[in-house]
Amino acid sequence: MIIKVKIRLNYENNEIARITFKALEPDNRGFIDGEILDNSIIFKLKGESIGSIRQSIDDLLVSEMIIENMVIK
Repeated sequence: MIIKVKIRLNYENNEIARITFKALEPDNRGFIDGEILDNSIIFKLKGESIGSIRQSIDDLLVSEMIIENMVIK
């Protein structure tokens, strides 16, 4: 069975969304598809188990929080 997840992260403006997307891109390449839509980033993940999807989501969100703290401060 293939599990699909879509995550939308909303930002204050498009510039912050673009900076975050570019910073996350090297880690996500080949694993997570993403696109910028206005002031948001849409990530699409798929995997064969809930555990692998959960681990990918955890990694993505931890990395995003680090970038967000650096960009906003």
